[in-house]
Amino acid sequence: MCIRDRPQVDAHQKILNMPDEIRKEKLLTDLKKGSMSDIEVAPCLIREVLYPFGMPDELCTYIESALDYQSSSNYIMAIKNLEAAKKICQQKPQGEIPDEIFLFIEFSIGSVYESAGRDDYALNQYLNCRSYTEKFDFMNPDRALPYCGLGSVFYHAEDYEWATRCFLKGRDIREQVLGGDTPDTATMYNNLGCCMFSMNRFEEAYSYFLLAEAIFRNELGPYHFRTMTSARNVQKTKKQLFYSPPVYNQLWEMYVDCLLYTSPSPRDS
Repeated sequence: MCIRDRPQVDAHQKILNMPDEIRKEKLLTDLKKGSMSDIEVAPCLIREVLYPFGMPDELCTYIESALDYQSSSNYIMAIKNLEAAKKICQQKPQGEIPDEIFLFIEFSIGSVYESAGRDDYALNQYLNCRSYTEKFDFMNPDRALPYCGLGSVFYHAEDYEWATRCFLKGRDIREQVLGGDTPDTATMYNNLGCCMFSMNRFEEAYSYFLLAEAIFRNELGPYHFRTMTSARNVQKTKKQLFYSPPVYNQLWEMYVDCLLYTSPSPRDS
């Protein structure tokens, strides 16, 4: 089946239906196959690290507390602190709190839900982030954040094709605004490599991981956690390339239709 013959999928409806699909089916593929005793170590996504500029002092305590609670796996208290910060922002006069602060809070709540394994709630939060990024101008790199979050949720839900679409959209925005040689863009390259690896497209995954590692090494140094994560992903992909050599398609294929001409039998005449 060629690409144009595939049924058209409404991307917006697909994303809206995703929370129900996650609730219905726990996508634990390894458990269903009974292969938990022999699992290959998958490459690691690199999550977004945000720092809000211009945060009011009265919100800093809530934000710092939320980050501490999230790092200690106390997700309920992390959500409560972020919701309290959001409520304070909503009580301010319109326009006093910039949309970037609201985006940071919404994205952070989604990140906490994702850490807690509630991908359905995280998906809704990342969709809410789009209501803020749609107001940003074209040269604002924060427009990529909702797609980063959505890609991470789809990846954890084992829907790698949709995760790739989201990460590709985030990559396009960051390449246009920040350039192709920045740590934020390299994060997209690493995460795209994870998606390609999960779809058994190891050659593409290896290229993305190499590019991400080179940028991280040049910008952040060899001992930064992002550099070491991408370097480990390179080694994992090398192992898969050794055991699963790529199969290349032929550039040209010729199909010959053999038409069989049979002379009429005496009985048919």
